Formats: sequence, C-alpha cells, structure tokens
Amino acid sequence: MAVLLGSLAQIDVGALLIAGALPGLLLVVMYAALIFAQTKIDPDAAPHYPVPAVPAAEKVRAVAVNIIPMSVIVFMVVGTIILGIATPTESAGLGCAAVFALLFVYRRFSWSVVWKSLDDAMKVTGMTFLIISASTTFSQIFAFSGASNGFIQFIVGYDLGPYPMLLMMVLVILLLGMFMDQVSMMLITLPIFLPIAQQFGYEPVWFGLILLLAYEVGFTTPPFGLLLFIMIGVAPKGTSLKTVAMAAAPYIALTLLLILLIVLFPQIALFLPNLI
Repeated sequence: MAVLLGSLAQIDVGALLIAGALPGLLLVVMYAALIFAQTKIDPDAAPHYPVPAVPAAEKVRAVAVNIIPMSVIVFMVVGTIILGIATPTESAGLGCAAVFALLFVYRRFSWSVVWKSLDDAMKVTGMTFLIISASTTFSQIFAFSGASNGFIQFIVGYDLGPYPMLLMMVLVILLLGMFMDQVSMMLITLPIFLPIAQQFGYEPVWFGLILLLAYEVGFTTPPFGLLLFIMIGVAPKGTSLKTVAMAAAPYIALTLLLILLIVLFPQIALFLPNLI
C-alpha cells in the first residue's frame, strides 16, 4: 500500500516506509497493552493451556527454517527500497529471485508452481492496472476540466483550517471503507485529496502516512467493513457481525488515537525519515 500510494502521490517510497516504523512499533505496544488489560479483566478471553517443552535446538531450527527465509524475502522487497539500493520495480524483481531461490532450497520447485504463480499474478496485475488506468483517467479529467481547481477553491472558501480539513478527509475514508477495498479507496480519493493537501501545505510523508493508517482503519469500519466479513468467515460458526465489530472496536479506537498522536506530534512519523 505504501509503495502504491508513494508512486501515485509522487512521495518518496523509501521515506514513507521508514516513516511507518515508529508508528508501527507504537501501535504494537498499544495493542499489547490493550490485550493485557482485556485478559486481566476477563481471564477466560485467553485461557491457559499446557505448553509442551521444546528443546533449544528445535527452536533454533524452527527459526532458521520458517522465519529467517521469509525475513530475507521481506528485506529483498522492502529493505532494498529503504536503503536506496533498488527502486520499487527492481525490488519486486529481487523478491521474485529470492522466492525462486527458496523454492530450490526447499526442493519445492516445479513448473506447475511457476505457472500457478504467474496465473495468479496476472489476475492481480490485470485488476490493478484496470483500477489504476480508470483512476488516472478520472484524475486527468478532474484536472483538465477545471473541476479540480474549482473544487479546491470551493473548499478553501469555507475557510477551514488544516486540521479540520484533515479530519474531513479521514472521515470520508472511514465512510468509504464500509463499502470498498483499500486500493479502490486510494485511487478514488487521492486525485481529490492531493491538490487539497498541496493547498494546505501538508508535509508529504506525514500526510501519506496518515492516509495509509486511515485506509487501514476504513477497511475495518463497522458495519460493513470488508475485514469484518473476512473474520466472520474464519470465526466459529454462529459468530455474528455485531460480535466481530465489537471485538474490533477497541483496536480501531487505538489506531485512530495513533493518527491523532501523529497529527499532534509529527515527529513520530518524520523523525526516522529526517535522519536519512
């Protein structure tokens, strides 16, 4: 999502990825604190169960076999962008090369696997390109027709400050999240939001990170957030949408709190990018 947003909004992708590190760690701490509090209030929410003893050698082997190889793939795709070694397109190629190497290491290579991967990739790529082409057309017509400038002047005419305007953008994303996926939300709203952001002088990386968090929350917005229905699909039979939505509500609230903290203290997002 960060790579796509950075590419469409002409924001430094590496800086955008790095900007998400501190907020991501902060969100982990907030989630962990919430889970700790929930289990203290209701111990049955996370009942104890016996854990068999595992030898240290087996733990090391599990990490070496299951975690480190995946970490290498993540580094090849994301790490090379952050370090400035590769562009997003080149990093995708490096990620494919790493996966191919692991196929041979794990002795799982077969032409049927390659064909299935290409087939799935073509479906996703075709869908994404159709959405991007439609979004680009929408953006160009919006700009060339003068509607973009007219819309900006209309908004500015209300004399809203930068923070109320940012709040309106986040609320729009949360509303759209009830009915749409993240990519569709992004491609529809960016052509409208970006000129407004430039008009108000928002810092691009800071603004991009807030949008990313808002898109993520929007994907879980009750009552029709798509992620809620995904959870119902894997939850025990008989689990209601209300139950899933209520369970997700505290985590949504924490993510919104994180967005507020980033708005109030921009250095949470900009500290690491400024170092590089």
